[in-house]
Amino acid sequence: MNRHKTFGNYRKVNTKQLLTSFCMLLLTMSMLIGCSRSEEKDKATFEKEQLETELKGLGRIDSLQRRLEQYREEHNRSAMMLCYRFLGAAYRDSSRFDQALTVHQKEYELASEQADTLEAIVALNQIGADNRRIGALEEASSAHYQALNLCDQYSDHTSVKVQKSRVVSLNGIGNVHLTLDNVEAAENAFRLALDGEKKLGSDLGQAINYANLGSLLESQQKIDSARWYYKRSMQLNQKAGSRLGVALCWIHLGGLEEKAGQWDQAIAKYQHAEEILRSVGDQWHWMEAVISLIRANIDKGDLSTASHYMKEAEPVAEQLGAWEDLEALYHEKSKMSFKRGDSEQAFMNYNKSQAYRDSLISEKKIQHIQNIRIKYERESKEQQMLAMQRDIEQERLIKRVFLFSSLCIILLCAVIIVFLWYVIRIRSKNHKMQVQIQQAKDHFFMNITHEFRTPLTIILGFGRQMTDGTLTTKEELKKAGGMILRQGNGLLDLVNQLLDIAKQRSVVDQPLYRHGDAVTYIRMLAECHQILAQDKNVEFLFTAKQSTVMMDFIPSYLTKIVRNLLSNAIKFTPKHGEVRASVEEEKDKLKLVVRDNGQGIPSDDLPYIFDLFYQAQNPSADVGSGVGLALTNQLVEAMNGTIEVESKVGVGTTFTVSLPLKAARQGAVIKPIETYEPESPNYNQEPEESIEVPEESIEEPETTQKNAVSVLVVEDNADVARYIGMQIGHKYQLYFAHDGVEGLERALSLMPDLIVTDLLMPRKDGLEMCREIKMSEVLNHIPVIMITARSTDADRLEGLKAGADAYLVKPFSADELLVRIDNLLAVRRLMRSKLSAALRYGTDEAMNYSDVSQIFLNKFVDTVYTHMRSRTADVEQVASSLCMTPKQLRSKLFAITGEAPSTYIQRIRMKYAQQLLDGNADLSVADVALRCGFNDISYFSRIFKQTFSMTPTQYRRLPNDEKTSL
Repeated sequence: MNRHKTFGNYRKVNTKQLLTSFCMLLLTMSMLIGCSRSEEKDKATFEKEQLETELKGLGRIDSLQRRLEQYREEHNRSAMMLCYRFLGAAYRDSSRFDQALTVHQKEYELASEQADTLEAIVALNQIGADNRRIGALEEASSAHYQALNLCDQYSDHTSVKVQKSRVVSLNGIGNVHLTLDNVEAAENAFRLALDGEKKLGSDLGQAINYANLGSLLESQQKIDSARWYYKRSMQLNQKAGSRLGVALCWIHLGGLEEKAGQWDQAIAKYQHAEEILRSVGDQWHWMEAVISLIRANIDKGDLSTASHYMKEAEPVAEQLGAWEDLEALYHEKSKMSFKRGDSEQAFMNYNKSQAYRDSLISEKKIQHIQNIRIKYERESKEQQMLAMQRDIEQERLIKRVFLFSSLCIILLCAVIIVFLWYVIRIRSKNHKMQVQIQQAKDHFFMNITHEFRTPLTIILGFGRQMTDGTLTTKEELKKAGGMILRQGNGLLDLVNQLLDIAKQRSVVDQPLYRHGDAVTYIRMLAECHQILAQDKNVEFLFTAKQSTVMMDFIPSYLTKIVRNLLSNAIKFTPKHGEVRASVEEEKDKLKLVVRDNGQGIPSDDLPYIFDLFYQAQNPSADVGSGVGLALTNQLVEAMNGTIEVESKVGVGTTFTVSLPLKAARQGAVIKPIETYEPESPNYNQEPEESIEVPEESIEEPETTQKNAVSVLVVEDNADVARYIGMQIGHKYQLYFAHDGVEGLERALSLMPDLIVTDLLMPRKDGLEMCREIKMSEVLNHIPVIMITARSTDADRLEGLKAGADAYLVKPFSADELLVRIDNLLAVRRLMRSKLSAALRYGTDEAMNYSDVSQIFLNKFVDTVYTHMRSRTADVEQVASSLCMTPKQLRSKLFAITGEAPSTYIQRIRMKYAQQLLDGNADLSVADVALRCGFNDISYFSRIFKQTFSMTPTQYRRLPNDEKTSL
């Protein structure tokens, strides 16, 4: 039998500030509630710990009984519960097990009554220990398992008390299984308990479990392992200051020596244990040490010592009523009498031993019956346990209610936060929309300004020349007058469209409906656009499914709708493209479809093309005012119709207009149509933008001047291009391009001395073209003058950042344009002459040249040196290596240095020859010639003499001071 003892702002509310304040208020309330509850809990815990310390210090049974009476009179049931715990432990230590069990049962009842889960766990473990002392293993096991179950159900698994109670439960369960020889279950429980004690850092708890595991290993005859565990338990007991634990370890270690036949060592260890236990006063464990001494001395043959201990132990065993100890004592007395030769006394003692054994058997039967009773009582206790569990559930319910309430509050806060976020988002969205509308308006007025400034440039420019008398011939006056008339009509048409939109929005305009044949009217409008389509080399076809469709319509509205749709379709259709217009009657409606195979409209722009202030961001589109389609949409809606658009980039666009055959406007006066001849459109301009004039009509004047300065004019408006040509054509060789793409192509092929460009152009605007020119190694030396209607400082700065050398605002002065061109070219000539002189005389002026030009010259020189090594240093090879044509190389090099490439290459070769002659005295003239790319030595000498006025041999003989002057 294992006798080891187990221990255990007030006008306008800022929504962001409101949200922040609300969250701070909620957080503060939560913190105050949490702090209040935490303080109450901490206070109760502190008072309980103080009371436990005080009761533990009392120790004696009589003191604890007096304190219990005091608490009973005060009706302090919490204090009574704690007092029952310590009083029961005192009874058990005094071997008064029945009283201990009774008191601990009362502790459990009070814990259940007060729903104190922690105290209920402690009480169950105490009940389990009491039952193990009296051999009620079934009840002990049940109590420990209930305690373990409550530990597992407890909400705070991090609590030290819960962890300690769980370890005590496992230890008790392990001892029960060890008594029943259930080794595997006992070992599992002991090892779990040991792990728990290690986490808690309890030396005493670890010592108990190491000793338990040692007993387990000893029963399995694993003596060496058992000895290690006993010694480890001894060390931890000594560290914890547990004398009882140390004494029990001496008993265990003595038992190992006894099994090995080492009687003296065993007796010495038993005597250590007996002395400690005698001083401690634990008679129950002292009996185990004395019985071990009697047994060891008898086996050793020291019968007198054994008899001494026998006389001392027998009355104590009878006092304790420990039948198992009495059975062991009479068994040892029988052995002792037999060794003395007193067979009669030995037989008598043996009979008494058997009698006690039979009594133990009977006692076990009684215990079995008691276990049945205890089982019944346990079931009653289980009902109490269920009641306590219901209390726990009630507590959990309260916690759930609190949690649910908290979640509701949090949800309410979340709803408020989402609402405030929604308000902020709506405000942000509205603000963003206002910004977008403002940007669209700014963009609209910017382009409207361009549409006004461009014709005003022509009108004011020619008006100024007429006033100054510059235009003298009849032909010049006629040409200027024609351009002024075209641009004036364009302005008038743009103003009329803006007025039409204003009328539609203000509902001031109330035109009269007419009843007539819409097909005939639209056909005549379509025929008027044949001329425009022919000028653009676009195939135009009009078809009508019905020859006649009688309907109510507003002639002026229908005219503007058809004109805008057809002119836009022709405008955005490339040469040799197709435009189809068809009319048919469909379900009491007139359906007009205009289809083209032009460049198409990006899908991102489709939802906005009918907005007044919106213009497509397509860089390939012509720049316009953005008025035409907005006006068309308003006119269609004014006649209760609908307009739809389908488009795909690179495929084409289709506009579909549906108009009701009968006027739906209430009170509308409908008269028969008077004439089917609509107002003839002006083909010199588009309804939305000025119609482009074919480039072939812009003449590039011939010049008889040799090496005349060439200027490339990039302008999409033909009249503005003609105007610029008339101002500077007498002085410079002019070339023209319609947009940025064509401008780059012509710049690469022509290599002009200067480029004049507009800013807003189709396909590629002036800014993008200017950037590409400045990034091109072939073109970056060419100065660029930018002419635009945008006059703000930001626009001017953007143009200069793009690389423009000068920035003119429409309407510009012809004299200013001439001065800017002359000055830029003069600066280029001055820099070229300085560089040429620097290269010729070897000064440092070349280092002050522009970065891009200097980079090009360095690259050019490196390329020439590379080709000199392979004797292929000619213009064609060098140009090919620089990814240029010979013409481009000649133009660029002449613009930078004023010299032809061949001359410049020859200078580089001679300079290299000079360096070789100066620094390599061992090289012959022939070697120098070969290294400089000359195959003919005499030709090399002739060129060298032309350059330095002496032969290579004569140069080598010169003193160094004279060489530096060359």
